[in-house]
Amino acid sequence: MVKQRWIEDKIKTSLATRRVTVLVGARQCGKTTLAFELAKPNDFEYVTLDDEEDVANSDPNGFIKHNKQTMIIDEIQRVPKLITAIKKAVDTDTRYGQYIITGSADIQSLLSVKESLAGRAKKIRLRPFTYGEFLDLQPKFFNRLINKEFINNNGCDKRKIIEIAFKGGFPEPLLHQDEINVKEWYEDYTDLILDHDLKYIANIKRQTKLRMLFNIINAYSSKFITKSDLSRELVISRPTLDEYLSLLEKVYLNLFLRSFC
Repeated sequence: MVKQRWIEDKIKTSLATRRVTVLVGARQCGKTTLAFELAKPNDFEYVTLDDEEDVANSDPNGFIKHNKQTMIIDEIQRVPKLITAIKKAVDTDTRYGQYIITGSADIQSLLSVKESLAGRAKKIRLRPFTYGEFLDLQPKFFNRLINKEFINNNGCDKRKIIEIAFKGGFPEPLLHQDEINVKEWYEDYTDLILDHDLKYIANIKRQTKLRMLFNIINAYSSKFITKSDLSRELVISRPTLDEYLSLLEKVYLNLFLRSFC
């Protein structure tokens, strides 16, 4: 089942006006499916670094060569040197829509990425489904707000809202919730990222502390928390804490809202 994503028009515009479209977001939020859907009418080639990591590392310039209209490269954070190869390629050939690269980490923020695609690429963040996307609705909130078209909803079911929130917006558990144990799916999901995916962007020396931090900040979800409290509770230094918090953001496991006061 493929559902329309509200961000599709933004990606189509990028393909028509940028040489590279960088589609980032958490693992399993639908990046690859969406890239396929938008490239389907065109001539495209697809490779995933889940399967081709060794080949890409050995010959990055050869790996990104293609004779299609668009090349989709999945999970590019596994081989950061491909960014340099793509930069060279699109500087030689300035056609728009040459590459869609996806990543489950904030690619340009990684220390291992030596080159910038500034001026050549459009970075777009894909998030898990909104409930409106799941219901096949269109985003009309701001239009209604501007036109003062308010909906009088007296039938708010708090239990239903909590149930929806716990299911989350990741496509697989949301679209197959009758067959999948949602709680187990999310446990397996976070285990994979903490134990496996993070190794591509950092050398974690205190894995247990990182996992404890992840559990603590999720317990504080939507609540105010200070870094000094976290540092004291975990018995780690402030620089280590800052590094771990940054890593969790880079793989989209957590989103932190900073205070401006």
